[in-house]
Amino acid sequence: MSGICLAMLVVSIFGRAEQQSRESFVKETNVKVAMSDSVMLATDVYRPSEGKKFGTILIRTPYSKEQGLVKTFAEFFAGDGYAVVIQDCRGKFASEGEFLPFVSERKDGLQTLEWIIQQPWSNREVAAWGPSYLGYCGIVLAVTKHPALKTMVNISGLADVQTLVFPGGALHLMVGLPQSVFMAKGGQAVLRKINWPEFFKFLPLNNALRSIAFTDTVWKLFADPELFGEHSTELALADQLSNIQIPILHITGWNDFTYRGTLQTYVAADRALKSQRKRGLQKLVVGPWHHDQQWSGKTKVGEEEFGPQAQMDIEKMKRISLRWFDCFLKGIDNGVAREPAADIFVMGRNDWIKVEEWPTKGIEYQSWYLASVNGAATLSGDGRLSLQRPAKREFDVFTFDPLNPVPTRGGVNSHFFDDYLGIKDQRAVEARTDVLVYSSEPLKKDTEVLGPLKVVLYASSEGRDTDFTAKLVEVRPDGYARIVEDGIVRARYRNSSKRSEWMEPGKIYKFEIDLGSTALLVRKGSRLRLEISSSNFPKYDRNPNTGESPFDAVELKKVNQKIYHTEQYPSHLLMPVRVR
Repeated sequence: MSGICLAMLVVSIFGRAEQQSRESFVKETNVKVAMSDSVMLATDVYRPSEGKKFGTILIRTPYSKEQGLVKTFAEFFAGDGYAVVIQDCRGKFASEGEFLPFVSERKDGLQTLEWIIQQPWSNREVAAWGPSYLGYCGIVLAVTKHPALKTMVNISGLADVQTLVFPGGALHLMVGLPQSVFMAKGGQAVLRKINWPEFFKFLPLNNALRSIAFTDTVWKLFADPELFGEHSTELALADQLSNIQIPILHITGWNDFTYRGTLQTYVAADRALKSQRKRGLQKLVVGPWHHDQQWSGKTKVGEEEFGPQAQMDIEKMKRISLRWFDCFLKGIDNGVAREPAADIFVMGRNDWIKVEEWPTKGIEYQSWYLASVNGAATLSGDGRLSLQRPAKREFDVFTFDPLNPVPTRGGVNSHFFDDYLGIKDQRAVEARTDVLVYSSEPLKKDTEVLGPLKVVLYASSEGRDTDFTAKLVEVRPDGYARIVEDGIVRARYRNSSKRSEWMEPGKIYKFEIDLGSTALLVRKGSRLRLEISSSNFPKYDRNPNTGESPFDAVELKKVNQKIYHTEQYPSHLLMPVRVR
């Protein structure tokens, strides 16, 4: 039964842990590690009481080295014969200096690596471990090819921050704004005091944090494309990920807002190593989880329960991580390097499959074309999604009013906001006149959607700049419209994230909208549905449609949009289907 796949990943480790007694360890606190600019970074060192030299696991964090999660893992690893170094990032908690997210992590991390290998207890072999931002701190070292860094466990680690913060060129508002508040003040208690539905609407966006008397250095970095560009070497790692030469275990979830970056890192590193005939060095585990859910043991995301096979918790994560380090840091032949490359949770089936690579082989990319006769606006329209190319009505029209944007209703969103997060019914959204709805006929057989999703859209606008959004939905026989994934493209960045190109009003342009990836079994009798609009707020910021930067704009303008579906302009969904 395929449901035992993830269990097999941990079962041998549970057995091993039961047979070995834990080692005692010592802890040195607030060791000051000097950087080249004389800034001192506060560091805790855990190491076994007995023995002279150890492999070291490095954990760098902006959330405090005293945080319970990292301390739990440090004590666990130290009890199994590893030295563990936990360090507060520059400008955070006990460390000196000024904190600016991501900007100093490569330089500080490399200097910390050099410090580790010079210590008398170090055997000069180091691994990185960490989730989210901590994962970024490891990935940014991995791309440098430092000879001391031997392996890593990357748990939904941030990778190409540019792709995360500016998907399709738009600002990922539900990431950038709350993360700026969180990092400026350092806690979720502060987040809970803010009226977020109103705060997301604040104009101009560039004054948002100042309006609540917060320092806005972090916010400006996240939200201002020009300032972001000044630090692009550290924030845009996409072109550097193929430099990775070390074994990495990548763990993420389909409903985790960072999962696209984890897949991107895995694919880039895996392809680079395979081109050198190096196999078995990248492993991928993708569950159904949202961000940080893998620590909790919970198996429900939004309105959908994924069942016992989806259960993951701290104890399992400990053993999965330990097994990886035992193989690639201690050199223990425990079989992990010979296992299939990826364990993938298929939603809808609510079970695991093992595949030899991701995206997996045996996939057929189907083109599902948009069409309508009388118009696709609202759920009551006659928009169709079909494998046949369109032959009738040339286009559909809707009005995009950024003062009345389409509301975010679930999806792959920040774990800070339960009301916006996870699987939710989209029918209320589909009742709006500014949402075009294209639905297929009921599927005649079970269909496994497995891989990357993309929408190719031919569209025009009255504006010099605007946005187009797309959302894939599974419509079940009872009418429930389950969100699968969504995406956006900002028209000015349709060809490049590095330069603006204005639209000529009324001219037809081709847009590609990245909908991420999925692993979903759509049952016989369900329908596929594609929603097209120009907003998904507050997930993404609103385009003023004037050509002015959305970061500075205070005037928002209505525009009419046209979506074309003809032989010449065949707007369509490109969907990967597993062929059996």
